[in-house]
Amino acid sequence: MGLDSVEIVVEVENCFGIEIQDEDAANMRTVQHMVDYVWDRIEHKDAKACLTQILFFRLRKFFCENLNIKPALFTPTGHFTEIGNKKQFDALWDKLEEELKLDIPNIYTGERILLVFKVQSDTVQDLIESIIYTNIKELGDEYSITKSTVFSVVASITHSIVGAPRKDIVPSAEFVKDLGVS
Repeated sequence: MGLDSVEIVVEVENCFGIEIQDEDAANMRTVQHMVDYVWDRIEHKDAKACLTQILFFRLRKFFCENLNIKPALFTPTGHFTEIGNKKQFDALWDKLEEELKLDIPNIYTGERILLVFKVQSDTVQDLIESIIYTNIKELGDEYSITKSTVFSVVASITHSIVGAPRKDIVPSAEFVKDLGVS
């Protein structure tokens, strides 16, 4: 197991409050293997609503109101450069954190840096997944964590550690072969 693999395992353990045995970690070949492993070890509650969906609609409402854009412009696959600019985002970020009462990771769009980053992100979906990852403990207390939420967090962790393009981090992706994890 290389350093990237160890970092991913440690971050997943810390994020979900579980322990992954070394032997089990060595056998996790795909993203789905890790998601299934985590899912089997965390507490499950009945999902009343999809956390990703809730965050999407809250973000859409916020950005549409504050940037005066039409909801059709704010889509999960939409890039932030399509809805605003650095000056607008700089002015809104603290307000967004205050409104959502969550830590909001900064965003990255291609070659343009819009803010100072914790997690590189360029689409609305990337930001949503990063918000969940950054606030999983708080959100887990308030909302049910679904298997798709576990996937989103594992994907965000993998993306932030190895820099693999988020679109390539799919359940069937092999950590070493497809994502370049050492």
